[in-house]
Amino acid sequence: MAHRTLYSAILLFGLGTALVITLLADRSGEAVGSAPTAPAPFPAGSGELLSRVELEESAQERTAPAREPSAPPIVPPTSLATRDEGDFDETGVYGRLADEQVRPIAGARVLLFSGDSPLFAQTKTLAETTSDEEGRYRFVGLQAVQGYYVYAQAEGFRPGWLRHHSGHDEEFRLRAAASIRGRALRAESEKPLQGVRISAEVRHWRAGAFHDEVSCLTEADGFYELPWLRLDRFQKIIALEPGGAPSRHDFQIDPDQHEGYDLYLGRGRPLTLEFFDPVVGQVLAGFPLRVEGLDFVTDSNGHIDYDFVEEKEDLFITVESEGHCRTSVRHRRTEFNKRLVRVPMTRGASVVGRVLDAHGNGVAGAYLVLRGRPRHVKPPGFPLNTTAMNTTLTLRSGAGGAFEITGIAPSEHIVLRARHAEYGRSAEQILHLPRMGLRAEVELTLAAPGTIEGTIRIDGAPSSVDVHWSAGDADGRGRSNDRGFYRLNGVPPGETHVWITLDQSWNNLDHRGDLHGHLLYVKAEAVLEHDIEVTTDRIPISGFVRDTVGIPLAGVAVSASARHEGERYSTLQKTRADGSFHLLVHAVGGMLYHLGAYQGQRAVNLEDVVPGTVDIELVLPDLGLVRLRVVDAFTRKSVRGYRVYYRQHAEQPLTMLRQSGSRFSPGPEGSFLAKLPTGSFELVVCARDQGYVEGRVERVHVATDSIAQASVSLEPGMQATFEFKGSDKAIQQLKSHLRRKKISILTEEQRLEKKRQSSYFNREIRKNQALVPADSNRAVVEGLSTGTYSFQGIPRGLSFKPASIEIAPRNHQEFSIRVETKKARGNGGDPRR
Repeated sequence: MAHRTLYSAILLFGLGTALVITLLADRSGEAVGSAPTAPAPFPAGSGELLSRVELEESAQERTAPAREPSAPPIVPPTSLATRDEGDFDETGVYGRLADEQVRPIAGARVLLFSGDSPLFAQTKTLAETTSDEEGRYRFVGLQAVQGYYVYAQAEGFRPGWLRHHSGHDEEFRLRAAASIRGRALRAESEKPLQGVRISAEVRHWRAGAFHDEVSCLTEADGFYELPWLRLDRFQKIIALEPGGAPSRHDFQIDPDQHEGYDLYLGRGRPLTLEFFDPVVGQVLAGFPLRVEGLDFVTDSNGHIDYDFVEEKEDLFITVESEGHCRTSVRHRRTEFNKRLVRVPMTRGASVVGRVLDAHGNGVAGAYLVLRGRPRHVKPPGFPLNTTAMNTTLTLRSGAGGAFEITGIAPSEHIVLRARHAEYGRSAEQILHLPRMGLRAEVELTLAAPGTIEGTIRIDGAPSSVDVHWSAGDADGRGRSNDRGFYRLNGVPPGETHVWITLDQSWNNLDHRGDLHGHLLYVKAEAVLEHDIEVTTDRIPISGFVRDTVGIPLAGVAVSASARHEGERYSTLQKTRADGSFHLLVHAVGGMLYHLGAYQGQRAVNLEDVVPGTVDIELVLPDLGLVRLRVVDAFTRKSVRGYRVYYRQHAEQPLTMLRQSGSRFSPGPEGSFLAKLPTGSFELVVCARDQGYVEGRVERVHVATDSIAQASVSLEPGMQATFEFKGSDKAIQQLKSHLRRKKISILTEEQRLEKKRQSSYFNREIRKNQALVPADSNRAVVEGLSTGTYSFQGIPRGLSFKPASIEIAPRNHQEFSIRVETKKARGNGGDPRR
């Protein structure tokens, strides 16, 4: 299990890197009205990680041709029969659509978008086509070695998108999805509700724009239907009654569920939000704003009425208004009896300026990104549990390169960057705006860029790999085509690091070091020719992954990893349609590799694999089903939004169940179908953020020929309030740690889990048993079980008396804690020594 945890982390790192590189955000778009549009797909990218390489260069300079503003060609829909599969075309974007089992997807709608600007800001397609019976698609007549975006949607799959370079044959994988239907009903009477807006996050292309949601309005009988929802894991559904606040419903999606997914809507509880200006202390009357996507105007008292559906979790409210900071309010469930919540709205700082080229001319259409840190700040006058949010702000420069950004939360460090496809991405300015109302005027100059191009050969053969460049704070990447040719546009003049990444292979060396790349000097408006020859010391480890009856398994992640002289090497690959894998690994100093195959909860590991070993057979264990029913111990109602951990033996760390996610809710019949390897397991169910004590199933037996049954009753936990007393200096030091949630309380049994460093300890104990600051010198912890607890993470130089507390079976207990400064012993009076 320890190996499984370690190499699951390696796997997640590789997959996370792949998601960042290919820009595959699993989000969605909106279909308005009661009749939703047809379904669409989602891709799986390949990890692109770092590996040791030796680079040899041959570089020449030549003058670049006069640059004209690039306008991607508008390509008419092309016939898939224009070229045979595998034909190289340096001006073509082509590939194969497949599902997660690498089976072809025919008849998919495939759209081509420009690669010069963010995909989800685009409003025009360049071309459209349809995948053939083999899942093949192709667009021709484009620019050579140029990046584009390809978007696809097909019936039975989630919409998908992929960064795609011309001249490279790409495999584009989509995730399965399902349409669901049901009714919206009043919880008390089961009366159908008409006109309720039902929505889910599914980013998709429709009617000339990308949308974040699919949605519909319920009909007279309360009926609704939504496409493209996630299979296997929980899906979050938002229901919004006219004039009310949104309520969240989430449950597991089963493609064989034909009875429907009914949504039971409780009546909202009235909550009055009072908006005021914290600078002058006056209420904001007649103030237009948006609360959780709903538009309001305050009355003469600065009030709006906001109905919310009371749930087990805290209520989070986000408020926006033009020219003002976005404000976040946390209304704790322990304070739901309060009917008035005061919300500060303050004008933030602002930035005005222009984006210029090297000659001082304005650059229209430049893409600007502003980021401030930290994410949440508390300006003067903001109540407890209320913060101004430092969100990422994006916009494009207008005529003459002019721009204005308002509503910026105060920050000591704000980064403003400008980029344009025709220029180097080196325009950046650090802003210091620590107070509300400050205004900065800036000019961002985009340097006249140069170009780097050449051919990449790996072990003597032309290769298609990612090519990266970095020049100070500017960076970018491209990809060589299947003939090895690459071109990097928009590189700012001056010193530039260039390196490549061998797909799905990495080690922990600095990728800008001498072994990984070259330091080049780029001139403005010039082309630098730079060929890259890579000689690797890698040899194959290959084989097959099968199930217990010998059936090949496609799409299984296989990794090989080793350590040598303090360096860690790893490579990662998914099995092909026939279950085969072919990993190229480093053969340095007689290294032996750990080989692992992972798919969901299934894993198999093989130690001490010699590089060059072939025909390895990895057999993944069978999976069985557990029907898990989780209810409130007193109301007997189903609990939603819980996490599940499992282990076979008590001495093992608890492993978090990940089934396309880690937060689960039941299906319509009130149970969740969990997939686990066959065997006997202990289960732990946690909903600590809802105030429950964890529940346990001591032993559940999982088999392939039956569905195991498990039931857990979660009991509400106890709440402990701590009042701290001590000197002003000690209390100030303590408050700093409390704000960062550094102090928690643990039982002795939980300290054993700490030694195992399991995901269970980090998520359920360290986080959920941290002391949360309340008013004055007080802090609160919720969801506690009975027992003896001691403090963890006390600030250095301080001590607590008493050092431990006893939680009795009472709903709420208060403790008075004395904070004392430890006396220094022979260290010159400095308690830190």
